[in-house]
Amino acid sequence: YYVVSALSAASKSPNSSEASVVPAATVVVGNPSFELTTTNTYSVNGWNTLPQPGAWAGGGNPFDTLNPTIGGHFASVPAGTNCCYLAGSGPISQDLKAAIGAGERVDLTFAQGRASSYLGTNSSSLTATIFVGSQSWSTNFSDSALASGSWRTNRLSIAPTAAGKLQVAFTNVDGNSFIDDVRLTVLPAAPTISAVLTGDSLALSWGLEAGAYQLMGASNLVPPVAWTPEAVALQTNAQGISAIVPTGQKSRFVR
Repeated sequence: YYVVSALSAASKSPNSSEASVVPAATVVVGNPSFELTTTNTYSVNGWNTLPQPGAWAGGGNPFDTLNPTIGGHFASVPAGTNCCYLAGSGPISQDLKAAIGAGERVDLTFAQGRASSYLGTNSSSLTATIFVGSQSWSTNFSDSALASGSWRTNRLSIAPTAAGKLQVAFTNVDGNSFIDDVRLTVLPAAPTISAVLTGDSLALSWGLEAGAYQLMGASNLVPPVAWTPEAVALQTNAQGISAIVPTGQKSRFVR
């Protein structure tokens, strides 16, 4: 038998519930690791002050792009040569020029660092915010658990209930905050899968909007589950996407 997270034509779950299909689209972040800088009298020390080129806007004083190895603040950064130093309270923000649909999941990841110099003597915190239209979600991230001179990756995931334009912002809350390697991915809203058992086969179907998804299978659900792509042909027509999965095995799980 098969276990799927889908509804049959009679709106009944075939055997149990467990399933999906799995794509992710990367949203392009302008100047994500703060490599683009301006030139001024402080550039010999790795500091570059407002205005910043690239797609980042706003910022308090200072909002700086920093080559931290020159000032001895870090031995290295997660991506590229520079990072962003947020000491002022004003946020930096970016319009991602992307439209997000209701139910889609947005994942924001970024690196947060605590300096090994005097800038990291006391702990710091910042707020990351995702905007979708008039909706917003914010989370505070502290570096108090970070060792001096180290970095970690933070994540903020949201699922808007209404569609809108995507924006992201970072605001220093306390101390000296450092960020780098800002990334955004969008996972489409989970499709509705229909399942119909006919003879020795299970017919699965879902909408065209889930064309990037992949059907996965496993022989058991003992952790860690070894999900692998199902070796079945996908058929696409004007009504949607479908697959015929044979039910010859004693047990099989698909998602």
